[in-house]
Amino acid sequence: MSDCDWTVIQKAVGAEWDASIIPALSAYIEVPNQSPDFDPHWATNGLMEKAFHILIDWVKGQNLLGFSYEFMEVEGRTPFLLVEIAGTERTNNTVLMYGHMDKQPPLRPWAEGLDPHKAVMRDGKLYGRGAADDGYAIFSAITSVSVLQRHGIPHGRVVVVIEACEESGSFDLDYYMAQCKERIGNVDLIVCLDSGSLNYDQLWLTTSLRGVTGGVLNVQTLTEAMHSGVAGGVVPDTFRIARELLDRVEDSKTGTVLLPEAHCEIPDHVAKSMVSMKSVPFKQQFAMADGVSAEPGDNVELALRNFWKPSLTVTGANLPEPQIAGNVIRTLTSLKLSLRLPPLVDSGKAPRPWPSCSRRTRRTAPRFGLSPRCPATAARPQS
Repeated sequence: MSDCDWTVIQKAVGAEWDASIIPALSAYIEVPNQSPDFDPHWATNGLMEKAFHILIDWVKGQNLLGFSYEFMEVEGRTPFLLVEIAGTERTNNTVLMYGHMDKQPPLRPWAEGLDPHKAVMRDGKLYGRGAADDGYAIFSAITSVSVLQRHGIPHGRVVVVIEACEESGSFDLDYYMAQCKERIGNVDLIVCLDSGSLNYDQLWLTTSLRGVTGGVLNVQTLTEAMHSGVAGGVVPDTFRIARELLDRVEDSKTGTVLLPEAHCEIPDHVAKSMVSMKSVPFKQQFAMADGVSAEPGDNVELALRNFWKPSLTVTGANLPEPQIAGNVIRTLTSLKLSLRLPPLVDSGKAPRPWPSCSRRTRRTAPRFGLSPRCPATAARPQS
């Protein structure tokens, strides 16, 4: 095709998704290959390898020109896939495309008729754990090249990398990128197929990412549980202490993180660019329950909070389900915490929210640790 007919290209991509990608993506959904943080047996149960081979078999079936790949397995590390596609024209340019294939835990229950590890097509949408985050990535990357080749449209060199521990902090990514540095070469454009967009009406460019640090707060006051009628009012309740500790980090009325070192100055170019958010239905992307509104502020203020300010979330707890909870004072409260950090805050030097825990009275001995994860990043302002 000398003159690109993008309508034809779009139809070709759609046909490929229906014919081969949906079946392969469905097979991938049905493999419960959870990220290492959520599966202590990931290294021995073979699920990562099984899911990876579904993806690799599909890629090999695309019959790409100039295609080669290496599936890397290193003892003690998650597997990694490197795909290289030579340019159809001689060029010094390289496009690097990134994705991951490890999955978050199932988080049941799902809606009626749906299951995290059963692929279900409903109203034109494919449901199942890991399809959108981030199983689609390799299919999108490879299809973007194969459709060009099939229609005679020249392209430069493309490298695709797929990791298997992104949901656990990408702890192996630096190792593999260092191992593949010479093969990847100089990169002109990075396409990260694990970001988001608010709609399909515009092209969205990710210019900054918040980082995250996390840990588990443990508060223990007893060696064995006691009836609340016997011990209540005498033994300090672990959940009350946990609430007090959380209030040192976050204003429970406003959600504002109280640690100065968790904040950064918002660059002028960012503040100016946020004006564009006024025309975007930012609040509408969140599935609010009836009667619930977003935090106070217009789209610009909320976008700045979401992109450039810290936020604390309790992502897990060891509390019993209400229907089986007895009238006892529990020995221990454990809260898994996620502290999102602005783009200019180094998560490797993240604030430690509990410096005064050890100075509490001897009635409590809460233990807390923070593990740096996912360093934040921000693009330089364009001139």
